[in-house]
Amino acid sequence: MSELRTKALLVAGLCVALLAATGFLSGLAVAQTAVKIGTSGGLNTAIVPIQFAKSSGLFAKNGLDVQLVDMVDDTTAVQGLIAGEFDMLYTGAGTGMTAIGKGADIKLVDAFSPWTDYQFVTQANIKTLKDMEGNALGVSKIGSLSYLAPVFALEKEGVDVSKIQFVAIGNDAARGRALASKTIQGCVINGVNAVVALKADPTLHIIYDVGTAFRESAVSTAFFARGEAIKNKPQVVQAAVTALIQASRDLQSDKKLAVEQGIKSGLPADAVQGTYDLLFASPVSYYGVDGGINPKAIESTIKLLKGSGDIDKSKNVTVADVVDQRFVDQAMKTLGPYKH
Repeated sequence: MSELRTKALLVAGLCVALLAATGFLSGLAVAQTAVKIGTSGGLNTAIVPIQFAKSSGLFAKNGLDVQLVDMVDDTTAVQGLIAGEFDMLYTGAGTGMTAIGKGADIKLVDAFSPWTDYQFVTQANIKTLKDMEGNALGVSKIGSLSYLAPVFALEKEGVDVSKIQFVAIGNDAARGRALASKTIQGCVINGVNAVVALKADPTLHIIYDVGTAFRESAVSTAFFARGEAIKNKPQVVQAAVTALIQASRDLQSDKKLAVEQGIKSGLPADAVQGTYDLLFASPVSYYGVDGGINPKAIESTIKLLKGSGDIDKSKNVTVADVVDQRFVDQAMKTLGPYKH
């Protein structure tokens, strides 16, 4: 009886090993680790990869049972990360980097939506950026990305920005409404709100793709991890980064999927297709198919933050202080180069 039982156990063990080897048990074999990940920045195309990583099962495939915690604003979100309310956070890159400049023990570990999809939208009589001289340009606030990005584009095209009146209006939607009411003559707004604004007022038009021009000069949003999580739970951080890169690749490779996921995320259905048409027209991937970490853009962002006073000019904050590259590097080894 004992001999028969031993043989039965051996056969059962071989069957389990065979099933595991063929991938049949792969979904069951991955232990799920519960983790909270914060998100902030509002609803836009940039947040879609992290929502897709959860809804599609990519987080689960990498062993994570993720709870997404939506935060009201970037500053509150970064404070929550520092306090340990969650281990990782998707937020505005500048806000996280400012906190690092002040000594926060967090690191940028991925950038699945590294550059903004800002479009420069203007009234019909504004044909070029030069025409903005003597006119009002709406921004969220002076020193914000909605200010820095258009200033970069204007100066690049030889415009005298001292001749432009900058008006603090509010977020992208508010700036779109200000255009419609003729309160301002131009502004940069994200793709979704740009499409909405143009549909609401066909006399408005896009004169410059600021996002594409600005991508080497600043990181728009990024994914940060607490130092404690990096030290004590590196496998969890690694799993999240790997899942996010895969999500970015899936979306970037399939515009139809990106549109579908954008709508599922809550973006306005009548604007999503046009938004992704704009994004996918760029020769550069919008989503971080290789982790999205661009040292040149990060270094430039640090300089911009010092220039605005968000990071103390006397502090020597470097790319190495901001970034932990190891998780993206390992994910790239696992996933291989992006092919589209």
